[in-house]
Amino acid sequence: MWDLKASERLAEWKTFRQTLSDLSLEEAVNVVNLKWSTAPFVQSYLDPSVPAEWPDPWTLLAENYYCDIAKSLGMLYTLYFTKHKDVKLQLDIYSDLVDQKEKGIVLVNDGEFILNYAPFKTVNITQLDKTTMVLQQSLSPNDLKLNKY
Repeated sequence: MWDLKASERLAEWKTFRQTLSDLSLEEAVNVVNLKWSTAPFVQSYLDPSVPAEWPDPWTLLAENYYCDIAKSLGMLYTLYFTKHKDVKLQLDIYSDLVDQKEKGIVLVNDGEFILNYAPFKTVNITQLDKTTMVLQQSLSPNDLKLNKY
């Protein structure tokens, strides 16, 4: 999906989201985490301190640049636009005390599932090592103004 032209990537994302609606929540979050773990990585794309300037879902996919925060945002967007949108979704941004970088993770149902914490692996809140991370902010789909779409 990531190497397609923007219009094709958006069409593929729509098809991908539709397939998620046929899956259980656990299956859907695992598939989303796997898919977004393969997105091309760039060091810096989104400013974690200014979520008001972050792109909407279609712009994010069209631009095709994914720092850690952007991957988390893409995961949240993907789940939000499925039948699973009614579960509690939250994007947390942490400062990692070890590598001095911002890290984005997606919590589903208050941490029943956590995406983007470890590549290719979905974890839960009990597996989150908060000793090396300081929470900077938590954002819901409403905070991201997704309810206008």
